[in-house]
Amino acid sequence: MKTIIIWLAILPVIPLFGATDSTATDATAKSAAQSTSTAKAADPASKARLPLVIPKTATPNSNGTFNYTDEQGKQWVYSNTPFGVVRVPGSVTSQNEATRRPELTRSFDLGDSVRFERPTPLGPVKWEKKKTDLTDAERHLFESQHPSSQSAATASNPESHD
Repeated sequence: MKTIIIWLAILPVIPLFGATDSTATDATAKSAAQSTSTAKAADPASKARLPLVIPKTATPNSNGTFNYTDEQGKQWVYSNTPFGVVRVPGSVTSQNEATRRPELTRSFDLGDSVRFERPTPLGPVKWEKKKTDLTDAERHLFESQHPSSQSAATASNPESHD
């Protein structure tokens, strides 16, 4: 308790000991700050440190990402995160949720639609799609996990055998 009282008594006096020639040091600090700010403005690399934005010509994907090809022909994938926009090198073909880890993805038959579940470190990811809207990878995953629905679907549609 005595230590706290001593510190409270000393704190208001401490700035008086460091005030020798503050005007000279302030002027030096201000000129140094101005020179670095003009250097930053002229530095082309400082443009790269600006917050990223998703280009207006980027193509949206179904999983919330955006594909973009820049002037040099390099392909990028942009995504919105809670921390801002992230850009990673990628291809224009978006990767489907079910094709990332098909051995971990489970499918459930809901009649005219299918529910998919895939475990992640932050909890399971769930999504539903109509059977008519399934991609080839999702359809293959569903049919491999539900062989009875595949035979029923082909029996109801005899044109698929031709």
